[in-house]
Amino acid sequence: MTVSAAASDRSPANAFAEILGTDRVITDEAERRYYSNDIFFWDDAMVAVVVVQPRTRDEVAEIVRVARDL
Repeated sequence: MTVSAAASDRSPANAFAEILGTDRVITDEAERRYYSNDIFFWDDAMVAVVVVQPRTRDEVAEIVRVARDL
């Protein structure tokens, strides 16, 4: 079974960690809040469920495939 096929059975963080490793998947609320803003910090801004840090095009492509299936 591929990561994409199995993604719907797991949390986004776990699915992305299979692709990137846990060191490049951010789940800490304070860090997610930081990455969810641009140069302005809004109290009511939506906070990302997870932040991923891919390094290659192939990683980006696989993350998009997994995200599509979540």
